[in-house]
Amino acid sequence: MPSRNLFLVFLVGGAVLPYVLSGKSAVREAITSPLKMVSGEAAPQAPQAAHGAAQAAGATIGGAAHPAASGTKPAASTSQEKFVDLEQAFRWEITPAWILGNWPRVTTHLAALDSQGYRVTLITGTTQTDVAGAVTYYFDPQQRLQKMVFNGTTGDAKRLVQFLIARHHFERRFTPDPSVYLYQVEQDGQALSDLKIKTAPIVRTTSAYSRFEVSLTMNRPAE
Repeated sequence: MPSRNLFLVFLVGGAVLPYVLSGKSAVREAITSPLKMVSGEAAPQAPQAAHGAAQAAGATIGGAAHPAASGTKPAASTSQEKFVDLEQAFRWEITPAWILGNWPRVTTHLAALDSQGYRVTLITGTTQTDVAGAVTYYFDPQQRLQKMVFNGTTGDAKRLVQFLIARHHFERRFTPDPSVYLYQVEQDGQALSDLKIKTAPIVRTTSAYSRFEVSLTMNRPAE
């Protein structure tokens, strides 16, 4: 009988011990991974959360809705989407052919008010000053770009703001809401285009690429 009990002890120990050890390893990894990410020992991995947020951001055409500010920006190897430079994504020279040739997936049935819309997922790069979200381009019957609407996130809005000020003449405006940074382009005393930047409801160290929610609407200035 003792030998039988001893055999059962070894059998149970052999079956359970690997799971216990692997569980300890998983716990250890869960504790140390954020610390390694912050200290720079390991590059932050890019889950699909930002890609999902980009799709959610495109659900409202021209609205002020923002995607969920969670996750980090996806790397090129984890997404079918390609990187498009900020300077290339927001310019009035864009054509429908350029859009169709630069994105693997384009939503096109977005006609509104004599305009044809093309919505795509926009990821400008992997640094905190890049943006990730969805942008919709609206063209008139002459296939001329008339409007751009972007909703997404960024870890640091400085580069976006500097680009819009230098390239499209945006200017800072102050609002009653201290959590909102507002930049606008005025024409004939009216707001023609506006950029709204708002701190995400929850900012985490592991969400360095989505600290700010960005809503940008640009209308083509009169010539």
